[in-house]
Order: sequence, then structure tokens, then C-alpha cells
Amino acid sequence: MSIDRYSDAIESVADILRERGKNYGTPYSNHVAIAQLWSVILQKDIGPEQVAACMVAVKLSRLIHEPTHDDSWADIIGYGGIGRGISDIEKEVGRVVSDLSEED
Repeated sequence: MSIDRYSDAIESVADILRERGKNYGTPYSNHVAIAQLWSVILQKDIGPEQVAACMVAVKLSRLIHEPTHDDSWADIIGYGGIGRGISDIEKEVGRVVSDLSEED
């Protein structure tokens, strides 16, 4: 079986993310907004990376009932990529804050 099958699936999810960005803004800003709403509802601080992780859990739960549902697998790929991107942004923001603190 060719590796192209797997990379094509990942690339198709990237195309979906780009399209959704036109409607919802960046995944980071969207997940920050979701985290803020969940924080109010749950009365607990929630971060955008936790939103991505929880959405992966939702999709895994759905796959338990229908393991061949393509959309759930695609969504897991998407939320995994979003989580990775959020992690990169959060690390960069942390570095900037740390650098600013050291200047004081």
C-alpha cells in the first residue's frame, strides 16, 4: 500500500482547515474563544490546547460506535494539527513573555 494514501488524507484535511479559516478565523483564535466559553460554563480555566484535546476525545468516542466513519478520522487529524499549532504558538508566546520579564 502506497504512503500516498495516508499523506493524501492529511493534505485533504489541511485543505478543509484552510476553507474553514475563511468562515471562522484562525484555529488559534477560534479555540481561544471556545476555551473562554468553556471556562465560564465549567467554572474552571480551560486553555485552547485543552479544547483541541477534548475535541479529539469527542471524535474518538464517536469512532467507538462507528469505526469506519471517515469524517471522525479526518477531524482527529485536523484537531491534532490544530493542537500542534496551538502548542507552537503558546511556546512562542511564553518565550516572548519570558524575554520581556528578563528585561525588567
